[in-house]
Amino acid sequence: MSLISINNLTFGYEGSLENVFENYFPFEVKNKERMAIDIANEIAPNAEDWEFIKELNLLNANPEILYRNRVLF
Repeated sequence: MSLISINNLTFGYEGSLENVFENYFPFEVKNKERMAIDIANEIAPNAEDWEFIKELNLLNANPEILYRNRVLF
């Protein structure tokens, strides 16, 4: 398996005045023993759980991964 490394990534939508994030990816995860939903809520505190679930569904990923006891990075 190959390793893909992404550092200092900036992302924004065309025509938007602000970037979604700037040189802040990947996000640092201090405690990887927590559930992914807890980590996601820490990174995006204003997001609702349904928004994470919606995005995972669009990626054809099982939303149950948010509720695993341990995140593997």
